Amino acid sequence: QSWRRGTRDLFVMPLDGGPLQTAAASPRQEMLPRWSPDGSAIVHSYMDGIGGIMILTRRPDGSWGAPVERHASGMWPSWSPDGRSIVFTSPSLSGGSLLVVSSDSGPAVTLIDAATPNAPRALQPFFTSDGREIRFMSHDARGQAPIWTIPATGGSPRRLLTFDDPARPVYRPYWALGPDRIFFIVQEQQSEAWVMD
Repeated sequence: QSWRRGTRDLFVMPLDGGPLQTAAASPRQEMLPRWSPDGSAIVHSYMDGIGGIMILTRRPDGSWGAPVERHASGMWPSWSPDGRSIVFTSPSLSGGSLLVVSSDSGPAVTLIDAATPNAPRALQPFFTSDGREIRFMSHDARGQAPIWTIPATGGSPRRLLTFDDPARPVYRPYWALGPDRIFFIVQEQQSEAWVMD
């Protein structure tokens, strides 16, 4: 991503070291891009207003088509393994509802409504490698970010992983899900006092 006067550009860099390609350029703050499983498209969100979920498709000649909006609000988009669906959250930096939308047409389906009492507020969701479940983080009452799971077709969310070590909390919703591994960031609690003239 790059910010220029009046635009917020989204770039792609070829692995062979070729020149940067501009995939999208607009006044919005384009962010959180993710490649489709087959490499033919990028889904991303933007921060202006209430956000949105956009898809950019790469043409056979390598150029990029016009962005297509798949949902008028949302953040943290991620593809299903077959590329047919996109999971995302409602646009809130502290977590929100969890939704799934087809990558080509149709309305979004709400899997978790953040307005429901005691429902977890979803952050950075991912489909599992078999596409059957969706995993996401959600801040709890202590401010930590445990990992939850829910069937991709809907149902009751279940807490999958809790970080219980008080000396090594997990607060930030930055993580990655592989076929048999979870990567997450652990913080260490410390403080210092400084005196300055």
